[in-house]
Amino acid sequence: MGRAIALSLAGAGADVAVNYPPFEAAPDGVMQELQRLEVQTLPVVGDVTRPEDAARMAKTVIDRFGRIDILINNAGIMHEVPIAEMSYEDWDATIRVDLYGVFVCTRAVLPYMLSAHRGVIVNVASQLAYTGGVRLAHYAAAKAGVVAFTKSLARELAPAGIRVNATTPAFAAA
Repeated sequence: MGRAIALSLAGAGADVAVNYPPFEAAPDGVMQELQRLEVQTLPVVGDVTRPEDAARMAKTVIDRFGRIDILINNAGIMHEVPIAEMSYEDWDATIRVDLYGVFVCTRAVLPYMLSAHRGVIVNVASQLAYTGGVRLAHYAAAKAGVVAFTKSLARELAPAGIRVNATTPAFAAA
């Protein structure tokens, strides 16, 4: 989904920074596809659950492009496990990436958007936020939190010229 989002933005002429976590390989293939669209690109490594990483990522983007117009909070993990077998670590990891990461990355870019009096934040939630999911209680709970966070931010930040929306896709196969 991240690849499709990045290519769509670049196809519309946007310069694109692509975040990837420190425990994954750099997204070289996606970066090459983006560069063929003749936009500026920037791979940025960082863990979305670490405020210091998110702040560094935001500053890196500002240093390279001079501004942040759009933030897409797309990082997420999902693995099926029955609630009776779900470890506290499973629950915590999913909430940290899928919900806390949205907060962390939003906080990192918000000072730049507020000073510019403009910006767009798009949070990727899920239909499971509304329906729940068998063996996916942790994921559905996190995504429901993203929906509520988005609604609150939209109301709070609209007067500052910042639009906040969520998208709630159904299952997306790779």
